[in-house]
Amino acid sequence: MFKGKGPSGFGYGSTAEEVTDGLDLSERTIMLTGCNSGIGKETLRVLAKRGAHVIAAARTVDKAQAACDDVGGETTPVACELSEPASVQACAARVTELGRPLDAIICNAGIMA
Repeated sequence: MFKGKGPSGFGYGSTAEEVTDGLDLSERTIMLTGCNSGIGKETLRVLAKRGAHVIAAARTVDKAQAACDDVGGETTPVACELSEPASVQACAARVTELGRPLDAIICNAGIMA
């Protein structure tokens, strides 16, 4: 059904490794929500592999820490339960305390019902 590649040279079968090949993110700080499973964890892995400092958010700091431990690299685990405003505010305060400007935010968190 889907064949070929788009104008970027990548297609539906392209891997995160291929898309980021040659990318140096060593001077970048990126916040990622939903870091502990699925696409979020793969995104965390590849960003860390490419040298980014990843602020990795999950519903609990334990889940974020486990994901960070699995992938290595320069990561900072933070708790952020997006359905709870107080948790979001606490997460924002924690990220601000780090004193590192964000170069990107990847909003990958799952279903919010």
